[in-house]
Order: sequence, then structure tokens, then C-alpha cells
Amino acid sequence: MLLRRVLLSLLCALALFCAGCGEEYPYFSCDIRVEECQDEIYTGVAEFMGADPDMRPPIRTIGLDQFERELRDVDEEYFAGDDAWTRSLKLMGFLEEEADSFVEDLIQDRLTYSAAYYCGVESGPWICPVTPLITVIDRGGSTQEATWYLVHEVVHAIQEDQFGLSGIVDGTTEDELLILHSIVEGDASHFEEAWMHAVSGMPIDGRARWDELHANRRRWLLDAAGDSTFSFQTLVGSFPYAIGFEFMTGVILDAGLEGRAAVWGSPPSSSLAIMWGHEPPYALSNPEVAHPAPPPEYEFVFEDRMGAWYLFVFLRRLDVSEDIAWKQALAWAGDNFTVYRDGTSIAATWRIRFHSGSRDIAAAVASSVNRPNSVTDAAAFADGSDVYIIATENGSLEGWDVF
Repeated sequence: MLLRRVLLSLLCALALFCAGCGEEYPYFSCDIRVEECQDEIYTGVAEFMGADPDMRPPIRTIGLDQFERELRDVDEEYFAGDDAWTRSLKLMGFLEEEADSFVEDLIQDRLTYSAAYYCGVESGPWICPVTPLITVIDRGGSTQEATWYLVHEVVHAIQEDQFGLSGIVDGTTEDELLILHSIVEGDASHFEEAWMHAVSGMPIDGRARWDELHANRRRWLLDAAGDSTFSFQTLVGSFPYAIGFEFMTGVILDAGLEGRAAVWGSPPSSSLAIMWGHEPPYALSNPEVAHPAPPPEYEFVFEDRMGAWYLFVFLRRLDVSEDIAWKQALAWAGDNFTVYRDGTSIAATWRIRFHSGSRDIAAAVASSVNRPNSVTDAAAFADGSDVYIIATENGSLEGWDVF
């Protein structure tokens, strides 16, 4: 599963979140292919952030064809689609049944939405010919769009100088990766907006204006979560640019640069804290096992933790209303997603724990899963404040429904 970690770790600017693109405002812009423009942007952003203005990495512009070639410069085995991770995601409805593989689906997402990315010194050589390196993808857009994208990646380069970025690929679960990306991309989104508005003579004064910017991104993301045309990869990849952006702005406005450094040094405990805007008001408790007694013929393959945002999107795909799905996701207290194998057959169990006193939520989530739906053929069983969601490739639940 290392490749998906690296793919997810690409520090990107998503084209759909270019704040100033298409707006009739006199935002600062320059030709990012010109060295003088690159120097002006890096120096300006670095000084704005209190960083060293002399640490600018190389900057290049490439076309989509080259971007795709570099993304695909890995072993063909990653695209086979018969790995346990891809198959388990399809079982749970996280990945469309017709998708070739998780990696292929993720690459298609990057090709559709990525506008730029940063490869740091600690990121390794893959995808970039040298490190550090900022890459802007030429999508035929305006000079203003390209300027926004470059500013975002410049912030990433400064983040590496200030804090280091090696930890961005150290997350061992989906939830941990989402936490780290929410800090990194949320922070970059905040300073991108702050600097572009300031240098354009329109500084963002007061929390009300920030709230307006966050509300627009949050609304897009929540609407997309209920729209089946958007993949899970897109919704997970967009979370840091919306909810993570809002979280990091709150940290910076409330606690300044010292508070920002504190979050970088000690990240939140879960993506749930990003959704709450602070640590949840109850203790988390991730289940040690996903199933108390899997059938003896099944052996353990791997386990993961998906987190509250995965749960929210999963519920929206089950046609649970936005308000109810959000309430249920905010009651998340932990989970364990484990894949088992019986010879050539795969089974997946997602055990979700809600905070104490949430038996009604566990029962409601189980009921939503068990209703006829087009997302998954899984079955769910509520047990106190836990719900077990189980799916098998052979379609049999014999031996799994014992609690």
C-alpha cells in the first residue's frame, strides 16, 4: 500500500479550489515561466510568512501528457486491480465496481483536478526528476490562475523549510493521512489566500471575510459528498482544502503563528477534530479488532482506520440526509477497517464505534446500510455503540453474524 501513500502525499493545488479564478477582481498576477516573476512571488510570500526569502526551489511548467507519464512511471502491478485494498474498497462501495484499481482511479483524479504540486527534499525522487521542485501543470488557463497555483506551492516549499515535510508520508492509516494533509493543505490555502489578497491591495480584514471564504468551499464539498458523480478519492482529496483550510485559519486567527507551530508539532488526534474545529468533547476509542470472531477459514490481511469523514461520505452515498449524516459522523469515536482472505476470496469488516450513549446512532447507521442501495451489498449489525459493516466477495455472511 506504499504507492497509494506516496500518491496521496503529493502536495497539490486543486484546480477546482482556485479562489480567484474566473473572478473579476484585480488580483496580482505575472508570467510564472519568467524567473523574475518566480523570484517576486517567492520573496513576497516568504517575507509575509516570516521565512527565509533566499530558499526558492526550482520551478517548472509541464503539460498534462508529461504529468501523466511521470505519474505512471511505476510498476504495472500497481494498476492490476486485484490487490486486497482495491477489492475491499469495492466491497464497501468506496470504489466503483468498474474501476480498474485504486491507484488507477487516484491517478485519474489527479489528472482531472491537480493544477500544481511540490516535491520536497524529504519526499523522495519519484514523480519529480529532482528535489526540491515546484511543478505547475499547464491546463491552458489564465496567467492569474497559474499565479494562484504557484503561490500555493511556494507555501509548501516554505513549510518544508519551517517544519519539514517528511511526516506527510508517515501516516499509517487513512485517518492519519487526512489529518496530516488537512494541516499542510489547510495551512497553504490560508496563506495563499492571505498573501494574494494582501499583495492585490485587498487584505482580508476580520473573521467575517474568512468565514465567507470557508463557507463557499465547505458548501461545495458538502454538496459534492451527496453527488455520486464525484469519487471517494475526489472527496477525500478535497477535504483538506475546505475543512482543513477552515481549521487552520481558526488556529492562526485564535493563536497566531505560535498556535500554528504547535499544531504542526502535535497534530490533532483524528480527522474528527478537523471537522469539529477542535478536539472532540469526548474520549476516542478505536476498536482493537474489526470482528470479535471471524470465521476460522479467513486469515488477516491488513487493517486501517478510515475516520469520521469517510463515514460521512459513506452515509451520504446511502442517501442519508446531510444534516443527519453530519450529526452521525460527529459522534464517531473510532473505527477499525480490516480485510481478511479465504484462499482467493476477500472479506472486509468495518467496525465503527460511536461515543458512549450513542446506541441510537449505531442502530440508525446499521439500518441505513441494510436498506436496499446501489452503494454496497454489505450487511450491518449494531452492538451497543458499535456497528459492524461486513461484506464478502462470495456473498455469504455465514459465520460472520455472531456477536
